[in-house]
Amino acid sequence: MEESSRCCPACKSVAFTRDDTLRERPGILGFLLFGWVSLIFSHAFRKQDVKCSACEHRFQVRSTGSILCLVILVILLVGIVVGLLGQ
Repeated sequence: MEESSRCCPACKSVAFTRDDTLRERPGILGFLLFGWVSLIFSHAFRKQDVKCSACEHRFQVRSTGSILCLVILVILLVGIVVGLLGQ
């Protein structure tokens, strides 16, 4: 059986909650200078801090939004490469 990447590394429990003690927010300066591209870059590589409900261990997981931004970033980069090679 394959182990899920969204489980506690200490006790293998899948019950966890978000740990919002040091929650990061997107920077307004980056958004004003670079627009939505800066948001995609910052969210694509961000991991969410969570706390295991069973053993209180803190660890990081990729959120669904982070995975979606990573997919959008890859599609955007592939489109740029195909556009440059097609000239």
